Amino acid sequence: MTPSRNAKSVERTLKRQTFRLLSPRAWASEGA
Repeated sequence: MTPSRNAKSVERTLKRQTFRLLSPRAWASEGA
């Protein structure tokens, strides 16, 4: 497991969560 690779995946997850929190439309489109 490469540290840089892990950091990238974590960054991606954080961006996804932030995007969901900031845009209710994303929640609706996902059906959550």
